[in-house]
Amino acid sequence: MSYTIKTPFNSSQNSEEKINELSSTIGSFEIDSDFKAAYSNYYHEITYTNGNVSSIDIWENSGKSTKLFTKALTYDGTTGNLTQIVVTDEVNSSTLTKAFTYDVDDNLQTITRTYA
Repeated sequence: MSYTIKTPFNSSQNSEEKINELSSTIGSFEIDSDFKAAYSNYYHEITYTNGNVSSIDIWENSGKSTKLFTKALTYDGTTGNLTQIVVTDEVNSSTLTKAFTYDVDDNLQTITRTYA
């Protein structure tokens, strides 16, 4: 099963309103909430590239025998804006991709979520 949801943002919304709307929508995806729970309870490693978080890997334990989740973050090379997040459930082989678009003033315009 695969589906896509696109969330447009009202330009009059401030950043906090956009984040609150985003958080409530994202919370409906099981893979996202499972990632957050695993992050709190299992061994994880964070990788930085050019000062930005580029990936988060979650393992069952510090021996890293079983990988549970991977979160990969992509940024625009010019603006530095976050453009995509891909959360992969390594156990169940499912993914949640979140793509972010911005206007010319770097205001967040849409978030498109695709679950596969």
